Amino acid sequence: MKSKGIRVALLAVAATVALTACNPIQAGSAAIVGNERISQEELNTDVRDYTAALVKLKVPEDQISAIAIPGYVLQSLIPVRAYEQVGRANGVTVTDGEIDAFIASKGGLQQAEVEALQAGVPPQEMRGLARAQLIQQKLLVKFGGGTDKAALKRAQGLLSKEITKLKLVVNPRYELKPNPEAQMNPGANPWLGNDRFGAPAGQEAAAGG
Repeated sequence: MKSKGIRVALLAVAATVALTACNPIQAGSAAIVGNERISQEELNTDVRDYTAALVKLKVPEDQISAIAIPGYVLQSLIPVRAYEQVGRANGVTVTDGEIDAFIASKGGLQQAEVEALQAGVPPQEMRGLARAQLIQQKLLVKFGGGTDKAALKRAQGLLSKEITKLKLVVNPRYELKPNPEAQMNPGANPWLGNDRFGAPAGQEAAAGG
């Protein structure tokens, strides 16, 4: 897919989360994040919708078949659920109007959906991804992050601690890639070195400073 995508306007929270795949997991669950369950049925629906979106964008069939889509999608949904819970625990909320404005700031619905696909999130979960990204921004502010790099680093550390408090259990049938940033950063690409969707616009500039 030769789409430009959009730069994710968020600072990563590099938090390592243990994927306890060997632990018992509730029957019919794809994963349990904190006190919330991602059901197998829900994941199957998201996988179908994600695959259909790739087909609609005319991604070559061999590229689609080369992606372990269930694990790819699941690893993208985990941080979304995690941020929603940490946000609620810290009194952080996001309105529908804020989500609409956030999507508009990224160039509109179509481009926001492309970004979601790049992150392994199906279109129907795109607003949830936007909500999680906004929650992340607000939590960093709440924990004292600002323009000062030292303050931002402290805020990221506090946020990382809040995220890692959540118990995470993943069904061992899914292969998840060991990318700590993606596990807890909504919108990060959960596959290391995956360039199937092209680099988001501005990525090189972001890497340089």
